[in-house]
Amino acid sequence: MTDVNKTTTFGSKYVEDADNESACYGDGLDWMGGRNEKGWLTLSCWGEDGWDLGEWPYVIFMLRLTDSTAEVCVYCEGDLTTTTYSGGHRETRLRAAFADIDVSAKWYWDRQVAGPPDDEPNRGRGPYSNKMREAAGYPLVHAS
Repeated sequence: MTDVNKTTTFGSKYVEDADNESACYGDGLDWMGGRNEKGWLTLSCWGEDGWDLGEWPYVIFMLRLTDSTAEVCVYCEGDLTTTTYSGGHRETRLRAAFADIDVSAKWYWDRQVAGPPDDEPNRGRGPYSNKMREAAGYPLVHAS
């Protein structure tokens, strides 16, 4: 199995959308709509039971898959952190991306008193969507 390369960049929606003046004045929901048009998927829930991921419109998680990369972008009140996973097989890239989302989700849940019970942390790992779970080789957890 080939290792996955991980690159993280930091930015701002104000720089990213400099050519779109109206996007600079909206909130995270406006930004999210623009990203959806560019092939990004919004990750609204996470884990076996689909706990809230992020805190819309302030914190939003998004995922984009290409033939050679998986990308995760986290919007936090106008600041953007984008991590690109390249190399390896598609499933390996997705697993690396999902593992990082697991860590971020737990961090937010711990501060919001949300997420899986403390005695069952594995229930908070991986995407809620069976389609995404299957793409990364995760076991399916609920009826589609």
